[in-house]
Amino acid sequence: MNRTSIHSAVLAVFCALITPPAVAVTYYVKADGDDARDGLTDATAWRTLGQVNEAVIETGADVMLKSGSSFHQQTLTIDWPGSPSDRVVVGCYYLDPAAGNRETPCHQGASAGNVELPEINGTLESDCRAAANCAYDVAGAVPRSHYDALVRISRSHVTVQDLRLRDSAGRGLTADGRSADSGVISSVT
Repeated sequence: MNRTSIHSAVLAVFCALITPPAVAVTYYVKADGDDARDGLTDATAWRTLGQVNEAVIETGADVMLKSGSSFHQQTLTIDWPGSPSDRVVVGCYYLDPAAGNRETPCHQGASAGNVELPEINGTLESDCRAAANCAYDVAGAVPRSHYDALVRISRSHVTVQDLRLRDSAGRGLTADGRSADSGVISSVT
């Protein structure tokens, strides 16, 4: 090995050691958002879970649904990876006046106990459930069959928290179980 190769190798190792770790991105979604925006703040939040399903691919990316928002006849597939040191978190946020209206996870902050959880709703309405004669595998059902779910976790190191899942034509939440740590589910009703 010549001197130039040794210097290049030492420089590469040094740069790798001082490069800060990547910071996971957080995406925001709210009922009155806009899918044409970047989703990186409340002001530029996306409107649909379909945009999340299409756009989110970064390891450890978090997705926060705004408190009080309802996402009708939509499903969410968490198919981007987390890691042991950077779990994916899908949950709820609100604008905390005590923190300068900053985006705050629903389980934190001064107003945490007074927030309304966001809802992901399927196609079964309460009158259909009461009648107990609903067809699950019909065209347009959300989710598409009684084996599918409103929220589907297909990767490991995922936490789903502070959401309300209602009126599913299938299941509310499923974890594919491809690893020993498919996910943590907390405060999901």
